[in-house]
Amino acid sequence: MALLSPAQGVLPAHAGTAPESERSSLYDLNDFTGSLSAGYDSHYIFRGTERGKDSAWTQIEFTIPETPLNVGAWYQKPFSASHLNPSKSSELDLWALLNVEFFDGTLSLGAIGYLIPDGDAPDRFETAVEYSQTLGPVDVRFSVARDFRYKGWFFETGVAKSFSMTDRIRFDASAGLSYQWDYFANGGSWNHVGLNLAMPISLSEWFTIEPYIGATFALEAIDDYQDDQLFGGVSLILTF
Repeated sequence: MALLSPAQGVLPAHAGTAPESERSSLYDLNDFTGSLSAGYDSHYIFRGTERGKDSAWTQIEFTIPETPLNVGAWYQKPFSASHLNPSKSSELDLWALLNVEFFDGTLSLGAIGYLIPDGDAPDRFETAVEYSQTLGPVDVRFSVARDFRYKGWFFETGVAKSFSMTDRIRFDASAGLSYQWDYFANGGSWNHVGLNLAMPISLSEWFTIEPYIGATFALEAIDDYQDDQLFGGVSLILTF
């Protein structure tokens, strides 16, 4: 999963035409916005490091009505081993994000748990901050994550640009550069460069299919054990 994902828009919370005293205090399901998705990745790449191959995954995320709070869960299972995941352990990520407008951009504050339900690797917990803004023709972002198990920091900056081909097809291109401090290696060092090209195809008002290709180039923090990677995948997304 991405470190911080922008929240969907929030619909007004109206509870119908019943008198106020008869209305439920619970939210109407129509007030929630979010997505349900599933996909396949030839390689599961986490911050430049390969954590499995032939990975199947599923995700659900939604925004709480009348709030900037986005919550979600992502589960993936690799069916082929990698150097860092020889036992093909699965992973469950849980997160809660606050997304607010800030200086013509979006400021996201998040808490993320990386859980390994069937492996020897320890669970990890992080907090993160990301700021994103459109500058001229591109979207730019900068994020900082703090890992509480290993007391490390991970910094990432990136640019992205979308190109509409038709009213149903577009290309999303992005590039990123990361730096770590006591995260994968002691001290501070450059971590990796990442490139991604996706082609979201709108199938209907609710469904989108999205094939993609990507590449990572390991830098000094991880290049002793991590090769450069070329990978790809596809996802099916239901938006509600």
